[in-house]
Amino acid sequence: MANLIITKNIAVASADFTLASLGAGSAVQAARILNPNGYPAAKITVKLTQGATVVAGQLYEIYIARGNGTVRDDNAADAKGTIVVTNSTQLGTIVTTATINEAKPQSFDTAIIGVLGADWVPIIKNASANALNATEANHSVTYEYYIPEIQ
Repeated sequence: MANLIITKNIAVASADFTLASLGAGSAVQAARILNPNGYPAAKITVKLTQGATVVAGQLYEIYIARGNGTVRDDNAADAKGTIVVTNSTQLGTIVTTATINEAKPQSFDTAIIGVLGADWVPIIKNASANALNATEANHSVTYEYYIPEIQ
């Protein structure tokens, strides 16, 4: 009989972001997330809500800056704020539609980029031509560490 690979999920947590009214072409990072237990991967769920003006087919880009506890990709800071993305790894994108104020939830798996490291920082870049929805509660970023286990 073949081995079964299941995942051991760790509790869901929220990333500390400010996403309301994120402008076109701008990027923001969450506060640094520590990984003291050395979990290899996380599932990240991003919910962005389009603003009052949208153009279909444009992108919101999701990145991750990994670090060793001191230095992180793109010199991502400890605190949330703006960031210029040049070397962080892209996890994926969310595509806009023509519907104003529409929530766009999407899940991403960090396993595709390798081990997370000692600390990491999720980054959202609004690569669309329009600002995100102005209400902070209409956006969220959560993560859940997981460990693949062979049974």
